[in-house]
Amino acid sequence: MSNNITSLVSILIPLYNRGEMIVKTLDSIKQQTHRHWECIIVDDDSTDDSYAVVEAYIADDTRFRLYRRPSHLQKGANNCRNYGFEQSKGYYINWFDSDDVMLPEFLATKLKHIEGFNLNLCGYYLSDEHFTVMSRYDVEPVADILREHILWKLKIITNCVFFRRSFLIGKPLFDEKISRGQETELFTRLFQGLDPCEVGFITEPLFYYVQHEGSISNGMSSNSARHIESRLFVYRKALSLYPGDKEILQKLYHGVFILAVYSKKHAHPALLEACFDLLDQILGHLPGLKYRVPLLIIKSAIPKSTSLAYRLKDLFKI
Repeated sequence: MSNNITSLVSILIPLYNRGEMIVKTLDSIKQQTHRHWECIIVDDDSTDDSYAVVEAYIADDTRFRLYRRPSHLQKGANNCRNYGFEQSKGYYINWFDSDDVMLPEFLATKLKHIEGFNLNLCGYYLSDEHFTVMSRYDVEPVADILREHILWKLKIITNCVFFRRSFLIGKPLFDEKISRGQETELFTRLFQGLDPCEVGFITEPLFYYVQHEGSISNGMSSNSARHIESRLFVYRKALSLYPGDKEILQKLYHGVFILAVYSKKHAHPALLEACFDLLDQILGHLPGLKYRVPLLIIKSAIPKSTSLAYRLKDLFKI
C-alpha cells in the first residue's frame, strides 16, 4: 500500500507514569513492517520520567508526537484517548496501551483485512512483563458481535480494534466519567446496530497483552469506589439492551452480586444500595429462588430495621 493519506494509521496512546514500560511499546511501533503511521501519545500529568522518555523518541523519529492533556480536561486515560483522536490525521485509528507490545506485522495485517469493513478485530497473547505467554486468544467470527462481547465470549480489548476514521466521526468516544470497563462501554455503543458485514476478523494474535504488578486489568484497585461505579454503569447499559436475554441476565446478576460483596467488605453503603437496586431490576426479568436467596442473605447481613416478616415476603416475591 502506498504512503498516502489512505494508508496513514494513527496509533493513539494515553500515558501515565510508564517511563520504563513504554520503551518496549514504542520500540514495537518503530519495528512495524508498515511504515506509514503516526503515533500520538497524550501524557496525563506523569510524575516520573515518562515525558522525557517519549521526547527522546520524537527527537529520533518525527512520526511520534507528544501532547500533554489540556488542563481543562478531566484527568484520566479516557480524555487522553479522545484528545489524541482530535489531534490525529490517520485514515485508520488504533488505540493502544502504553505497556503492551505489537508484533511486527500488527499494522500490515490489520490494513490487509480492513478492505470492505468499517473495523476489524484481532487476537492477542496474554503474557507477563517478560513476554512469557500465559495464554493465547484467537478471535473467531460471530454473528452478533455486541451480545458475544457483553457475554465476554468475544474477549476483545482496546488494542484489538482497528477502525476506519470515517466510522468514528461524529460518534461519542470514550466516556470520561468511568475508569473501568471503558472499552466495554465504548464498544457496547459502537456495536449497537452494527451489521456483521461491517466487521472483519483476524484470527491470529497480533500483540502481547502484558500483565504486570501495575496493571489495572490484573485486578488491583478493582474494589475501589470509582471502579465499582464504573462497572455498575456498564452493567446498567447491558441490562437496558438485553432485558429478556436469560444468559446475559445471569452474567449481570453474578457480576453485580460480586460488586455488592466488595461494596459491603469495603464499607461503601451508597454503592451497596446501588448494587441492590440493580440486582432488583435484574431479578424483575430473572425470577427464581436460586437468585433471590443469595441476595436475601447478603441483605440480611446488613443491620437494618426491616422485620423478618418483610424479609420473608421479599424472599417469596417471585
